[in-house]
Amino acid sequence: MSDKLKTLRSVIRRDIDELQEQMDRIEKKIDALSSKLDNHIDFIDETYKTLKTPLQLARKWFTMR
Repeated sequence: MSDKLKTLRSVIRRDIDELQEQMDRIEKKIDALSSKLDNHIDFIDETYKTLKTPLQLARKWFTMR
């Protein structure tokens, strides 16, 4: 194998490794954001559950008039 080919393979390997590291960082960020979003959605769902019954009672009270 020629020296030029070895050099090119080395450059390609380095580029692939850098891309892999970038993908790993992106994946970690996406996982963290997904976790935050899941927690926020759960919070909203729980909050809505506690408000749902009073809202239904108020709706019934206004429709009865």
